[in-house]
Amino acid sequence: MQNKTAIITLMRKGSKRLPGKNKLPFRGKPLYMHTVDFAVELSGEIGAPYYLLHDYDDIPEIQGVTQITGLPDFGGDVHNTSQNIIDSKIMADVYILLQPTSPIRNIQCIIDDFHSFNCHNFKCGLSVSITDTGFFYNDHGRMWNTNNNYRNYVTKPTPVYKETGSYYFFKRKQIFKDHILLGCEKPGLYQDVVDIDINTQEDYEELLKNYE
Repeated sequence: MQNKTAIITLMRKGSKRLPGKNKLPFRGKPLYMHTVDFAVELSGEIGAPYYLLHDYDDIPEIQGVTQITGLPDFGGDVHNTSQNIIDSKIMADVYILLQPTSPIRNIQCIIDDFHSFNCHNFKCGLSVSITDTGFFYNDHGRMWNTNNNYRNYVTKPTPVYKETGSYYFFKRKQIFKDHILLGCEKPGLYQDVVDIDINTQEDYEELLKNYE
């Protein structure tokens, strides 16, 4: 049976930049549980099932969550999403991907962004912030970058949209591409009002300093 919408989190234990990051303590529980709790709330709000895909062997059962393990070549990040969803056999018309390393989100903003995504019939959409240095998916005010690397590197100060990693929306046809964002000349770009993604020790320390 195919769902109209499915909410997904991919979580792998083999982080290299910050080992064990998904289980780092934050506000009395592991980092990933903030995403899980948020996803369960979102699931209730929009009437979509929630799936937690992971390669851990010690995650307890969680009410309202379907856990899927044992996927071949499990990647656990946005770059492996396409194959991981195919392997999981999660059937939906539209997917919402919530990364496990964004412990604070605004639920109403994501609900509003998701409705906007559906209304505009985009193939994919992602959370962004506006900044002026680093790797980016889209120059501010220009068309989506569709080169083979999916990204532009900006060396001079230029207002651009930067992927925050908090949430993604994409249609089913995108999971048959090498990357869920590939082939979208004009995706939905949604301003992330929180913009927290824990990838390094510095990110984690900044989180504790500002939000603990």
